Amino acid sequence: IIMNGIGNTTVNQSGGIITNADLDMREPGLTAFNLSGGSYFGNVTVGSYSNSRATFNHTGGTLWGNGLTIGNSGGNYDCTYTLIGGTLNVTLPPNAQARVHPRGTLQGHGTVSMISYQFENNGRVIADGYGSHTNLDLTTAGALLNTTDNTTYHGWYAANKGKLLLPALSVPAGGSTRNWGEAAADTTIDLVN
Repeated sequence: IIMNGIGNTTVNQSGGIITNADLDMREPGLTAFNLSGGSYFGNVTVGSYSNSRATFNHTGGTLWGNGLTIGNSGGNYDCTYTLIGGTLNVTLPPNAQARVHPRGTLQGHGTVSMISYQFENNGRVIADGYGSHTNLDLTTAGALLNTTDNTTYHGWYAANKGKLLLPALSVPAGGSTRNWGEAAADTTIDLVN
């Protein structure tokens, strides 16, 4: 499914099943995919081009992804995946992973099921309760990565009574250094927390 054009393009899925799909939300128009019911199986790219202006609004239903990419590594505009209902699974083999690029934002609450796959945050992840005590749960991610040094506002946030849950981190006895929220080997801690 390629969403491309100079105007506004919106796809609404309120039921049914979309299988073996590759959703590619491109530039330069405003594109939105609204998932409120049913099931979507496949790859999702929210803003694949530098001029993309894309939003994915997940309020119900289930997304089964073998990949989730939010924003473009060299993007000019913000692209957002908003999770405020439904189920988000980035669990399909062989190499499921989620990436938030510098102009990307994952925002909202709910559980992102990953079954030990990688979560790369070079943009913003915002646990947003929208006024209610809720969690954005990323505890099933196998590894948290960060591949771009932050010089602005990229990182981990909690707002409006939202709570961010990251994978458990074991710390051995004695003196040691561990990163929680950045790559394990990163010696420059620079993400907003």
